[in-house]
Amino acid sequence: MNPKDLFKKLFSKEKDELGKHRPENKKFSKENLPVKYQKSIAEKELSKQFKKLRHQAIYLNIEHEELVTEFDSIRRQFIAEMLAYCSEKNIEHPFQSVPDKKDKSTELSNDEMNNLFREIVRQTHPDLNKNLSKDDAEEKLDLYNEAVQGKQNGNFRKILQVALELNVKIKTITPEFISQLKKEISKMNNQINQIKNDAMYRWYYSDKNMRAQIFELITKNQKKLND
Repeated sequence: MNPKDLFKKLFSKEKDELGKHRPENKKFSKENLPVKYQKSIAEKELSKQFKKLRHQAIYLNIEHEELVTEFDSIRRQFIAEMLAYCSEKNIEHPFQSVPDKKDKSTELSNDEMNNLFREIVRQTHPDLNKNLSKDDAEEKLDLYNEAVQGKQNGNFRKILQVALELNVKIKTITPEFISQLKKEISKMNNQINQIKNDAMYRWYYSDKNMRAQIFELITKNQKKLND
């Protein structure tokens, strides 16, 4: 065998024809670990989703809280004027007592819920904030109490609300966490729309004539009171 042929035989395996992968070429060894890279890509995608959803949840929560406070005032005014209207018309009022229902429809595991709660406690527990100013300590105490209430009632939104306000770092963002966050955002959107479409809310933002028509419509089937 001449030297030229011998050289080709010994060293041709080191070259990769047309850039194709050859098992004996060690420079491609990292590409033999697809799981590692897939995991990294998945984690980045979950983190990206969380950042977008986090901002959306914060602004929606602010809108929701303001609307709930406003609607509470609207409801009291509506009930007072409706009772006065029914008394004047000598008819039964249409209100019924409905017990409040606690929402425990969270699919987040206890471990994930507990981890989030523990991170909140680390930042808000009174024993860990003794060196803060009075105002800051009271603010942290309020957040701590809200989180405790959420934990006791299984209210993921309450815990999430406190965590977002404190900018608590989520150590592990799982698909389940993202899914639950999306559901809470959807719930807030639905509740905001329900309030804005409620008869009492529409009544409040109507003129005098429309308000009277709404009262007439609501009470048209109410029975007369005995004289």
